[in-house]
Amino acid sequence: MRTSRKCRLSECYADWKGKTMKQYKIRVPLYLEQKSNFNKHDFSSSEDVEFDYINKEFSIIGDKGTYNIEINEIFANNRDECSKIAEELLVKIIKLSSLIIQSQFPNQHYTHLKLNYNITQISFLEENERETCILTNNDAIHIKDKIEIHDTLTMHATYKIDFTLYDTLEKYFADKEFKFVLDAYYRSLSATDGVTKYFNAFSAIEFIEASFFKKISINKLIPENIINKMIKSIENEIETDVFNRIKERIKNCLLNSTKETRAEKLCAILNEVFEIYEIKSGVVNNNIDISFIKKIIDLRNSLFHGKKIDENLQDEIKCKSLELILLLQNILINWKT
Repeated sequence: MRTSRKCRLSECYADWKGKTMKQYKIRVPLYLEQKSNFNKHDFSSSEDVEFDYINKEFSIIGDKGTYNIEINEIFANNRDECSKIAEELLVKIIKLSSLIIQSQFPNQHYTHLKLNYNITQISFLEENERETCILTNNDAIHIKDKIEIHDTLTMHATYKIDFTLYDTLEKYFADKEFKFVLDAYYRSLSATDGVTKYFNAFSAIEFIEASFFKKISINKLIPENIINKMIKSIENEIETDVFNRIKERIKNCLLNSTKETRAEKLCAILNEVFEIYEIKSGVVNNNIDISFIKKIIDLRNSLFHGKKIDENLQDEIKCKSLELILLLQNILINWKT
């Protein structure tokens, strides 16, 4: 006997209500990517993550280094179509889950964690005929951290992560701006070197800067009517083809010029739009002010222009990368539409 239930997975497939489709239950193994900020020949760290987050749509379970996600109800015509739908769900679930896990992980200055998967390892557990599906909540996930100092000390700790934020973050996932920032954050967690980590994180900051500048009050450097007169004054001094090619570029450049500096505008976005005034985690404790923003912009510019990276600069990149990732966590968790 078939039953009709409300579906919350409409973003992954068309409205099939009333149609006879195959319902699949699938399992995909997950793996935990771990990028230590301090791995050296005489020090290493490893993290065990214990999950137990279950709801009617999916479950993520991890025990003793084995991680799996099961999705209970996927509606498709065949297994290939089911795999494609599963991957759309997995992308969302693992990125949001990684954000929640890393944002509450107390040793962020040591290690960055994120979940990942390989869709080719999908297992089809059930194949039935159903019509619709439903999603409810649960709220717990556990992380067990293991840090080893060779021949010296082994430390174990278990952390409980509050997962109630998942449903709120899932609603933001439909927002393309949120999705872009989350993607950059997710890439940053597993970047193989400090410069890559920094640029991945800073790309999200630049995107936020461009996307939200209209939400703050700014003072134009030159009024638009004066800009129009300036452009008009050079029209007869330049070849027509050249003038037509550059006039909009000049106008946009002048229109975007403000009395406020780039650091002042970005700081205003973070303070006024996202209401973020500080970042705190472990050894990191910084105010989000103009001085902080200027430092991350200056570092970006020096790296972009090929500044030689010595040991001191490597340490600065590592430090600022961590601060940017913490900042992105705060932005994503305090997302504004």
